[in-house]
Amino acid sequence: MTQKPAVRLFAILPRSGHSAVVFRRGPSKLVRLIRWDTRVDSFEPGQWFKGRIYERRADLSPSGSKLIYFAANQKPPYRSWTAVSKPPFLTALLLWPNGSTWGGGGTFESESTILLNQQPNLAEGFKLPKRVRVSPLGASSYTEEGFGIYPLRLERDGWRLVQKGTNQHHDPEIRRKRFTLDDGRAFELEMWMTVSNHGPSEPWEITEFLLRETKTQNDIVFGKLDWADIDSNGDILFAKEGSIFRLSPDMRAALPYDMARARQLCDFSDSEFVEVPPPASAKSWD
Repeated sequence: MTQKPAVRLFAILPRSGHSAVVFRRGPSKLVRLIRWDTRVDSFEPGQWFKGRIYERRADLSPSGSKLIYFAANQKPPYRSWTAVSKPPFLTALLLWPNGSTWGGGGTFESESTILLNQQPNLAEGFKLPKRVRVSPLGASSYTEEGFGIYPLRLERDGWRLVQKGTNQHHDPEIRRKRFTLDDGRAFELEMWMTVSNHGPSEPWEITEFLLRETKTQNDIVFGKLDWADIDSNGDILFAKEGSIFRLSPDMRAALPYDMARARQLCDFSDSEFVEVPPPASAKSWD
């Protein structure tokens, strides 16, 4: 019996507003972009991409209206490239050819400032809008494979590094994100990142999570998840086995978070490739 390909989800929350994105990957060379309105937990499936999108080299503009991402299909004319699009579409508004898996991707410093992780030469036919500025992400932007983007974005978004580690199982990188509920109780979401042994059903990087109340030091162990983060209202959002879940606190309980109360918001495990033409609005910057 043929084993069903694993489906993995990875989300990016906006710094303001409620327009998040989800990357749905599976099989490994098939990715779909999905827009997620976290106010009402509605999902708008967008375009598919036949190739690899490096989600840890991607970022949202502060409002969530634009996405910068690094993609590769290893085919002419570009083989790989960094692009900016309007979620849930991948249609490029700006495109910088790369040609390898070194460098690539970037972050948004603001709605109109892009920090680019590769050479800033736009592909033919693309022009930078007058109000948009592009700067290098850092001194080594053009030479590193791109692993530096994700730590920078994590730090910016409140994930504090508490153990650098080597990413091996016995020595994980550990980060914590602190938040406080309306009643003053403080918590930290802790993320452990290790490199897998590349088993047939394993992702390249394994992430494990636990939630700790800072005063009592009580822990809730979530275990292995594809992704997790904290919504602005104190809900824990997480992805596992092709689904996204929301865990809201029970403010009346001594332990406000109980995994048994997590609500499944969606299940993208059975999604199949379809051509999705972009609307006219996805082809212009404004």
